[in-house]
Amino acid sequence: FVVSDSCTSAAVWLLNKFKSFGIDSVYLDTFTYFDWVINNDWRTTYNVVAVVKGKVNPDKTMVVGGHYDSVTWGIPPGPMVWAPGADDNGSGTAATLEIARQVAKDTLTATVTFVCFSGEELGLYGSYYHAYKHFSLGTDIQFMLNMDMIGYQPNSSVVELQRDLISDGYAKYMQSLASSYNLSGVLTNAGANSDHWPFMQRGWKAVFAHEYIFNNQGWHKNTDIVDSMNFDYMTKVVKLALATIASLSQSPCQDFAGDPNNDNSTTLADVIHLVNYVFNKPGGPWTFDPFCQGDVNGDGS
Repeated sequence: FVVSDSCTSAAVWLLNKFKSFGIDSVYLDTFTYFDWVINNDWRTTYNVVAVVKGKVNPDKTMVVGGHYDSVTWGIPPGPMVWAPGADDNGSGTAATLEIARQVAKDTLTATVTFVCFSGEELGLYGSYYHAYKHFSLGTDIQFMLNMDMIGYQPNSSVVELQRDLISDGYAKYMQSLASSYNLSGVLTNAGANSDHWPFMQRGWKAVFAHEYIFNNQGWHKNTDIVDSMNFDYMTKVVKLALATIASLSQSPCQDFAGDPNNDNSTTLADVIHLVNYVFNKPGGPWTFDPFCQGDVNGDGS
């Protein structure tokens, strides 16, 4: 629970875990929020951020993350005492750590910023803070992948991929990789239900990876414990997430997935926009990477 001492201890633990992977840029990003649950006052908490610089395009970044705060509602002994949160969202936090560990060993072309968000359960506070901060800074965020509840036991082979219109191409690309990990991806419409949402609100492309069979028995309850987890399934989802990030980092196609001209529709206008970009890009004519040829927006045509 974001207002508890345990949440601060978790932030410090995550900080040190990121550092143990050999990542140089790791820090607690402090922000304040209004606590309407305990005492109607302002409080301070932390996003835990780790940045692995890209070796070719360091100014382009992808954000990978999930929230680390946990809550129970209306169940004794209350969240200040016991809110285990194994699935919601120990699973997404562990996934963020593991992907960071792998990327730190083999730096990608683009920068990857790993964020363990705080304050998600009270209103997406940490992700709103990060998204709005970097929007104001002009950070070139190419893609955001959010992982929240990816390990509930009955799941075995299906992962839900929530996206909006401009993120559709990314979700379809991720879906196309799923079979390599004995998964199938089901595309659904995104809502304001997790940390992808503030990034979508700022116009960035984002996908929310989520278990297909929802953990109703554990969601915001003290029954959200590791005994209810399927770690084989979770491992497959994490591998898919890592493959997606690694693939997008290696290819400029990510700039053209879905709705390149950002007019909230996928039409002939996007093709015209793309052709104009190819032939009029500053610095002279530009040639497609072979990876980009064919079905760039992933719609099967």
